Amino acid sequence: MFKKKRSQLGIDIGNETIKLAILSPRKKKLEFWSQLPVPGGSVMANTILDPEQIGFAIRSELGIWEQDFDTAVAVSGHAVSLRLLKLPLLQKQELSAAVEFESSRVLPFPLDSAYWDYQVTSQEEHTEVLVAAAEKKLVDGYISALATAQIVPRAVEPSSLALARSLRGQLGDALAGVLDLGSHSQELTIYARGVPVFFRSLPGTGQDLAATLPGGELMPALVELFQELRRSFDYLGRERGESVEKLIVVGSGASQTELPEMLHSQLGIEVLVGDPSLELEIAPQDVATFPKERFAIALGLALRGVWEA
Repeated sequence: MFKKKRSQLGIDIGNETIKLAILSPRKKKLEFWSQLPVPGGSVMANTILDPEQIGFAIRSELGIWEQDFDTAVAVSGHAVSLRLLKLPLLQKQELSAAVEFESSRVLPFPLDSAYWDYQVTSQEEHTEVLVAAAEKKLVDGYISALATAQIVPRAVEPSSLALARSLRGQLGDALAGVLDLGSHSQELTIYARGVPVFFRSLPGTGQDLAATLPGGELMPALVELFQELRRSFDYLGRERGESVEKLIVVGSGASQTELPEMLHSQLGIEVLVGDPSLELEIAPQDVATFPKERFAIALGLALRGVWEA
């Protein structure tokens, strides 16, 4: 008997909205998408405070789907960390021990208080390892919310990894940044050949930018954003000996039409609005209304299952 292939569900729970995206099994066809408001007081600073409210909202929205999904959910914020480690060429058992030791030294929280995993990204003159970690109390809130929605996720991963999938066509092989402008947070990830090599949360929020963009002189929130991006790019240039070539903007703040040109003018590099639809088949009736820049994370999560199928 052949096991029936299941649709892939990506869930991006933000501070103000929950994004759901369903892709057909073993294809890249968008079957369903929805953006629903977060129940008041349920999420703050990327942390779920009321898992039941979030779970009920998701279950209600998916009620029309009488089937199971392969589900992935994203976590982000200060309780999530990505680190790229450079280690000697080691045997598998030695490598695991070395990764654990180095991770305990460089991560911003103790390993025993986090869920963490790693992936070898390169083994040439040395071994490069990408470590992803998130505090247990953060992840447990997401797991609890999905349990209320009667969902057992196949994967919980940092949003930066989901973005690497959905924006693969735009990232290319260049050293490229993705700026995720959420309503209550701003995160920058730099990718080299699609692998995250630098990650940090930036001060300010996408809401701050929305309040300062219309006309006139640059306001403090924008000035601070430009300064933080320059500092990050300069640091990476010193560390890697190469320059960031492009910046891709996603999230609610990406809908500000003046922002890409302002970033280009200030940074002197190519700036694009994220378009995860390049990786998908979307029905013609959805093309005009689908807010693609807001769904980059949810679609990247769903693509995880399609790529692994």
